[in-house]
Amino acid sequence: MVMKNGQTIKLTHKEFAIFRLFVSNPTRVYTKAMIYNLIWEETYYDDENVINVQMRRLREKIEDDPSNPKYIITLWGIGYKLGESL
Repeated sequence: MVMKNGQTIKLTHKEFAIFRLFVSNPTRVYTKAMIYNLIWEETYYDDENVINVQMRRLREKIEDDPSNPKYIITLWGIGYKLGESL
């Protein structure tokens, strides 16, 4: 279960799996390929849109300002990591 400000946030199975991945390894940086391989358990074929959509939806649910995320940070050209604000 994920909560924010005392309210339960409803996440899809994939959103929760991505969130759990970051929380379980708070200092690790994940490439899109790594996220895809770990969450979908399939080979990644450079379909960035799948990851981009999931990350956007997750941020819309957990971030105060999804366009300026504090909890899941983008490292341009590298991937994503858990922000220090969580």
